Amino acid sequence: MPLPLGWGAAMVGMGLVSYLWTRGSSTPSDLPRGTTHRQEPVVQKPTEPPRRVVNGTVHVFWDIENCQVPIGVHPSMVVQNIWRLRTSRGYSPSRIVAATSSAKLSTFLRNSLQSSGVELLDRPSSKPSAADMILLEEVQRFTLSHSDPSVAGVM
Repeated sequence: MPLPLGWGAAMVGMGLVSYLWTRGSSTPSDLPRGTTHRQEPVVQKPTEPPRRVVNGTVHVFWDIENCQVPIGVHPSMVVQNIWRLRTSRGYSPSRIVAATSSAKLSTFLRNSLQSSGVELLDRPSSKPSAADMILLEEVQRFTLSHSDPSVAGVM
């Protein structure tokens, strides 16, 4: 199943999927008669296969305030696609952590994420960078408490 519309940007941030759209030259000698520019979709393929993690820990750290669930997409579908993408790439399923300030997350979204297996880290704060600080602390804790082969993805 393809990722929901708008979700590609988050996956690009994780470094798992990358799509490029290039514009060709606009000089008349390079283009067919009657055209002013050329557009070709280019898919950037990985240069080497993804590393297999056996008995390793994989955590995804999600800044839910800056990388929101797309409008019209159920949160459980987004979480399901994260799990599916990671397992299809050879990573072992483990933990998805989302950071937020309690005032900025609706009850529906909160309940949907928790029922989908996402661990919500909540710090009531009026500061705009509160979720960023939560994620920074969690990533530091992860790197100090886990050794190879461990993988962290931040989105």
